[in-house]
Amino acid sequence: MTDPMQYLSNADLARFIESFSKYLMCWKVNRQFGSQLSFDMGPMFEQQIKPGVSVPGGSSTLVLEGYDWKIFDGKRNLIADSETVSDEIVREKLDPIFLKSTLGSVRFNQENRELFVEFSNHLLISSSALTSGEYIDDNLCLWVLPDGRVLSCDAHRGFYWDGSVSQEHRNITRKRRPSLGKRVGQKARLSRINY
Repeated sequence: MTDPMQYLSNADLARFIESFSKYLMCWKVNRQFGSQLSFDMGPMFEQQIKPGVSVPGGSSTLVLEGYDWKIFDGKRNLIADSETVSDEIVREKLDPIFLKSTLGSVRFNQENRELFVEFSNHLLISSSALTSGEYIDDNLCLWVLPDGRVLSCDAHRGFYWDGSVSQEHRNITRKRRPSLGKRVGQKARLSRINY
């Protein structure tokens, strides 16, 4: 059996951004736990978190999982970082400035082991991989694409897709069958995926 893991280049990530651009407008920033942030984008749908309890979620979500990230404005002034982030900073600073901004680029610099995420209003997120010390990063982020594929950013090798598909997208696909590119659950080599 072959390894299902497929590593992605920065060019692959740029093609995802281009093909899903109308689904990548941010409408909510959340602090999940610790310094982990999530950016909900695209059409909203209800996610069931436990029986009888649903919360709104985005059709695309980017989750910062690294221990060392920073968010800069267009002039590269620091807005927030993983050391000082709080619910108040997310609510009063991050959520308002990311509202209605569109994900513009995602790339991984393998030489420096650093993730860069840029939004349409020139907000820049950088996340440097910690590979030694008290905290060590496995993944710098997760990105759920609008078609349900879950991409991960390995702290050493960059982005990959291991065949994972969001459960929420599977549930929605069963109900509505949206046409967001490739059908959920269908496997193909990345070179054959219709972007």
